[in-house]
Amino acid sequence: MPQLSIAADPEIAFEGQIAYPMFPRIVMTRYVSQANGVPFGSGVVRAGADDLVKLPTTSAEVTNSFEGFAVRQEYLETPLSGYANGSTLPVLRRGFIWVLAEAAVTAEAPVFVRFAAGTFTVLGKVRGDADGAGAVAIPNAKFITTLAGPGYAIVEVR
Repeated sequence: MPQLSIAADPEIAFEGQIAYPMFPRIVMTRYVSQANGVPFGSGVVRAGADDLVKLPTTSAEVTNSFEGFAVRQEYLETPLSGYANGSTLPVLRRGFIWVLAEAAVTAEAPVFVRFAAGTFTVLGKVRGDADGAGAVAIPNAKFITTLAGPGYAIVEVR
């Protein structure tokens, strides 16, 4: 069947999509240890064992055991929004990734990951500030793009 229409304003990216795919990156395989799963592009932390990850629930988890970001893989049989509990999860440890920022961000600024409910409530999502005390800066990460409000941004994990 022929294509009958073209989106006038297509999405710039998808959550968890690798940005700059020609640049070197480190992606590690982990397993989801989160009852409700892990959304694409979310920051994840170690969940006890070396190969288990979950969404953060304390600031200490983010600063001491941050593993990286959940990479989107379209060819796998995963739910539309992320990875289910117990499934294999590719985690970007170093490189560039598209994330959906909760609020405005500035290029070269630190990346904050949500660990507690604040203005927004999705754990593991990123933003450009602490949102009170609900998010904390990730060690060795910065935004590559600037946004005036919520939207897709590129994060570099070093």
